[in-house]
Amino acid sequence: MAEEFPKETRDCVTGPERRDINARAVAWFGVGLIITFAVIFFSVRGLLNHFSEQQRKNAVVSHISVVSALPPEPRLQSNPASDLVRFQKEESASLNSYGWIDRRAGVVRIPVERAMDILAQRGLPTTPISSGKTPLQMRQEKANVEKPSL
Repeated sequence: MAEEFPKETRDCVTGPERRDINARAVAWFGVGLIITFAVIFFSVRGLLNHFSEQQRKNAVVSHISVVSALPPEPRLQSNPASDLVRFQKEESASLNSYGWIDRRAGVVRIPVERAMDILAQRGLPTTPISSGKTPLQMRQEKANVEKPSL
């Protein structure tokens, strides 16, 4: 018992379908795509060559690319580690050397070790109390003063 299929169905069962795709149109589309790609590629390449030639002829540097002045402080650090080392050397040199801070006022800088030796020899300076009273006695006197009446 052989079943008979209609002609359209028989073609699908026995081989590839030929009615849904147009191979010639797909091929022409591919060729057109390649030609379009080639035209765009050579146009862009020619444009870049033209611009580079103009740049070589004019050689005028843009105002944007020229660094005219440094930006205001604080600036970003390009190498923080070396900046820290340099800062520590400067501070160490300042702490361990003699120098003037204000020559007119007679203020000088001495090394920290020398300042500690002087302090150990002389002791801390004390301020004399002018009236000979303790702070507690002065507060009590201030509290006991009569307030003027209005």
